[in-house]
Amino acid sequence: MDFPYLDSADTPQIAALWLRNNYAPAVPRTQLIEHIRWKYDSRRAVIYSQREEGRIFATTGYLKGSFCNGNSIFSIGWGMDSLIDEPLRDGRVFAFMRVLRSTMRSAEHEILVAFANKNVHDTYLRIGFQPWNGFFFYQAKLQAGMVLPVRPDRGFDLLWKDELDVSGAEALFRRTQGFYQGISPRDKEYLDWRYGQCPFRRHVFLHVYRQRVLVGYCAVRFVLQPESRTGYIVDLLDSPDDDAVLEVMLLELMARCRQREIAQIETVLTNGRISQGLLRCGFFRQQQETVLVWLKSDRARRFFEQGSTGMHLTMSDGDYDME
Repeated sequence: MDFPYLDSADTPQIAALWLRNNYAPAVPRTQLIEHIRWKYDSRRAVIYSQREEGRIFATTGYLKGSFCNGNSIFSIGWGMDSLIDEPLRDGRVFAFMRVLRSTMRSAEHEILVAFANKNVHDTYLRIGFQPWNGFFFYQAKLQAGMVLPVRPDRGFDLLWKDELDVSGAEALFRRTQGFYQGISPRDKEYLDWRYGQCPFRRHVFLHVYRQRVLVGYCAVRFVLQPESRTGYIVDLLDSPDDDAVLEVMLLELMARCRQREIAQIETVLTNGRISQGLLRCGFFRQQQETVLVWLKSDRARRFFEQGSTGMHLTMSDGDYDME
């Protein structure tokens, strides 16, 4: 039994597995294929698949990334596309465990993160993954007639743009990365790939400037469906030494959503300071139990023993930003 990397010809089979696992049911198949190719054709991701008579019935993969912790860099694999066909029949679960174990043995990364759906969650736990207790889901309900707090005026300039100020965002990351216990790099190459080259997910960007210097930004995606109008905070980076930046950004986002008749705002992230800012602005939170982590090295285990409140992770990390 081999575990080949994904060939582009396999993409339709992977898309079909996505749909059978109830991933992104609202996304048209053609767009789903574009999404998969965006990840794998860039060589930013690898995937292992298991086949039977040429038919793929199980996959698991990860985006290749890194995590900055002061002067230390951890290699991290953001798990994705953990899919299995007929999960409760014909020993498929046990075959899938072999795929996962192969990924773990061959991975060059010290940390593997899994965003597991219900079909594979228990399988991850059985092979050594553990819950990441610092990941939380946040939601704000924007009810009709709801009175929002007054946005403080601190000399900020707020601009909504269809494209991210990439050079400003990279400079902001360089200035602020030392404030965090861990944060994924936001350099020009990554930001261009994540937002500029993304084939069908459209984001808008709230920029906060002070004296023409970017001091915060928020990447937002609006999903406007008949049954639900939702705004997703995909990424958020502010100035940790000035809480007013975060407050201004969140209140402006809530006001814009009210204007567009958005019913709710949602995000998933881990950071104690940003969490408190969300709660002050009326969000509620709950533990996100589907995020699991596997630690390959002693160094990584010691790192996670410090807790997650000082880390900075958002939906833009990994492949969480998917309907």
